[in-house]
Amino acid sequence: MDIQKTLSNSLSERLLDRQIVHTDPDIMSGTPVFMGTRVPLQTLFDYLEGEEGLSELSEDFPHLKIPAIQVLETIAEESAVSLVAAKLRYD
Repeated sequence: MDIQKTLSNSLSERLLDRQIVHTDPDIMSGTPVFMGTRVPLQTLFDYLEGEEGLSELSEDFPHLKIPAIQVLETIAEESAVSLVAAKLRYD
């Protein structure tokens, strides 16, 4: 999954506002990376698609454990908001 094509604008903005993810044309050509690192956000989703998932990411990048969980929390919040909005439209 190409995360840059998948993230909604509002989700991207929330990740940037919460200082979980950073983009800078001078760092990895503007690819979204975890704040303070050169580890692309895409790496999280690549690990999640693998067999070991988040546990393997935590072993390989222990400093990303909390930011990775924050990304997943933000995605869950965004999904919940979308679901509530959709339900309100149909009620």
